[in-house]
Amino acid sequence: MRSEPSNSDKRKTRGRAMLVLAALALVLFYIWHSFPVSFAVPPFSARSAEEVKAIAAWLTPPQGFTVNAYAIGLGEARMMVLTPRGDIILSSLPSKVLLVKKDSSGNGRSDGIETLLDGLHNPSGLFLDGDQLYIAEETRILRVDFDAATRKMTGAPETVLPDLPHGADHFTRTIKKGPDGYFYVAIGSSCNVCVEKNPWRAAMIRFKPGEPPQLFASGLRNTVGFDWQPGTGDLYGVDNWRDWLGDELPPEEVNHIAEGGFYGWPYLYGDNQPDPDFGK
Repeated sequence: MRSEPSNSDKRKTRGRAMLVLAALALVLFYIWHSFPVSFAVPPFSARSAEEVKAIAAWLTPPQGFTVNAYAIGLGEARMMVLTPRGDIILSSLPSKVLLVKKDSSGNGRSDGIETLLDGLHNPSGLFLDGDQLYIAEETRILRVDFDAATRKMTGAPETVLPDLPHGADHFTRTIKKGPDGYFYVAIGSSCNVCVEKNPWRAAMIRFKPGEPPQLFASGLRNTVGFDWQPGTGDLYGVDNWRDWLGDELPPEEVNHIAEGGFYGWPYLYGDNQPDPDFGK
């Protein structure tokens, strides 16, 4: 017949377990502070100005450059555009567009932060076209008048392109205006790797307000960044490829994107290498 452990034994066992956990925490803390690389810490993880300063101090900029915390408390900062006055308009997931005021005193810090819009649905892409600000939410494109001199929105936002595909993976959208006068919107895939049912997924569309949108290019898993080459007007975009094939595979891509082009996903990656799931 086995006797139950006494209360004293139970306390000793709990005490030893707490000591082991404390020792493990100290070891992990030491490893973290002595690790010889810089860590990218999401903005919402930084809880104080001192912590942000410490993050900046870990970075090693090129000669002649310095790094400092220009503004904190931005939430999950996503995209930004510069206004003619020198302020920054910034999207902050999951619901806000912020104004980061320029540094007018020359101390290397923003003069302050204001909320321009709140209550949005995953706003990410921004484009300032004169005095009109375009905002790419997950499900639609908004337009609102913005007065750079007064730093104010004038009027209510209006929807200029509704019904973007949404849900599942890759909910952010990038929007820019091309030299042809069209607005271009990149929409990521709904999955890690799959054959999409919606042709606007893993693709780039373009539109002009008041006109039907067009599918511009496809096979682009998630082209978050894109721009036009000055002088030639050629469009280039960086495509984020699939996961779970290893640290170096598949490579990310820079694509020269042309109207009607198909860029491989989910069948081919890189230099036309077959995807192991859909390459056949």
